Amino acid sequence: MKKVLVFFTVFIVTISAKAQFFAGIETKMGISNIVTTDSWDNGFSYFAGLNVGYEFLKHIPVSVGVEYGELKYRPFDYQFKQTGVRIPLKIGYCHYLNNLKPFINAGVFYAVKNDIVPNIDVYDNTGGFLGPATYTNHFGYLVQIGIGYKIIDKYTVSIAGEYNRPFGDRIKYNIEQVKGPGFYHLGAVIGVSISF
Repeated sequence: MKKVLVFFTVFIVTISAKAQFFAGIETKMGISNIVTTDSWDNGFSYFAGLNVGYEFLKHIPVSVGVEYGELKYRPFDYQFKQTGVRIPLKIGYCHYLNNLKPFINAGVFYAVKNDIVPNIDVYDNTGGFLGPATYTNHFGYLVQIGIGYKIIDKYTVSIAGEYNRPFGDRIKYNIEQVKGPGFYHLGAVIGVSISF
């Protein structure tokens, strides 16, 4: 039993010694869509947010954040717009090559509907309001692949590609002819972080 306790104590101290706290900001821009069986038309999406985390063993970052954004989609004669807050939780792997840091992150997010705009507004192609489609709070998943560059000792800028989408059906449509399980986002992520 003592050997096990000694092992875990050494392991925790080693991880703590090599762990590094970081905080940063991210902006995301790309295309968004409601996945349907009859259309893959794209709209514009954007997000901006803050994140904090720890990088364990100088290669494994774990972070949590909060971001606000908007997703748009225009299939045929309808236009959708949805805004809200998301809370992403990510774990990744990074490798240092001098000042370069290629990385991959994966994780989950929780999306909270916007209380100011509680529904997805549906418009026709002339801008006429057709009605709401109810957007519910939901979980989703995300994947990022990118590269960072250390500009000075503690500051890193990065660019990545991100794909995210909800788990399952999270939008209830009050308009009979419009169907689909939920928004996805595919685009670029630009970030700046500082290590402590």
